[in-house]
Parts: sequence; structure tokens; C-alpha cells
Amino acid sequence: MVPKEKLLDECFNIVERISHVSPEIVKINMEIATMGLEMMGLRKAWMLNAELAAMAHTSKREEFNRPLDEARKKGGLRGFIETRDAPFQPEPFGPHSRKGKAG
Repeated sequence: MVPKEKLLDECFNIVERISHVSPEIVKINMEIATMGLEMMGLRKAWMLNAELAAMAHTSKREEFNRPLDEARKKGGLRGFIETRDAPFQPEPFGPHSRKGKAG
């Protein structure tokens, strides 16, 4: 992960590295990477996620949205996620589950 203040420099470093490769090879590599992701189903997963997210966001009643919107305004994405996930903690099987903790 690149810190925000170094992101532009890192982008230019990557662009400079890519500029040492012929445009034809870059294009071929992009096509191969895209085909590989599509073969893995990533494109379909993105499309399904977009459709489900749109349905979820448009079907919620205002009284359910209000606390999440307020949490996002106060605490950003982290506040939103913490408020959204709070009723479901601890996770039954995830890394934060009681079963997964030693003790």
C-alpha cells in the first residue's frame, strides 16, 4: 500500500518502468491480464456486485440509512463499516470470532 502523499510519485515510477517496454508488448500483456481475469470470472463478479449493490442501496428504507449516513459523516468509511457491522459481532467464522481466539 502506498501512502497518499507518495502515490503520484509511485505512479510515475511505474509509468517510467513501463516506458522501457515496447508499446506492442505492453498491449499484449494488458490483453493477457484482462483475459486471465475474465477467465477467472472477475468481470462477472464485478457485474454481479454492481447489480446487487444497486438493489441494496435503492431498496433500503430511510430509517435504516440514516444511522449509517451519520456514522459515515462522523467517522468516514471506518465509522460506516463499524456501525454497519456492529450488530453482527463477533463474526461466527471470521478472524474476529470467539472460536478463532486462543483462550
